[in-house]
Amino acid sequence: MKDTRFMTARQVAGLFEVSPSTVLRWAKDGRLPALVTPSGRLRFPRESIEEMIKVSVPRERAGEGGTT
Repeated sequence: MKDTRFMTARQVAGLFEVSPSTVLRWAKDGRLPALVTPSGRLRFPRESIEEMIKVSVPRERAGEGGTT
């Protein structure tokens, strides 16, 4: 069974609309919380990433309207 508490760099990149290498750089710089698996891969806590998305996505993109 897959653990859905964590996300891959590719999944996080899709949410932020950036490349996976940008996500990895942000993690290295400490801008994103990440855990290292025993195999050396990074995983990102879903709850933390989703909270960051809520505060970083402009209201228009989040579907909360806005006038044009």
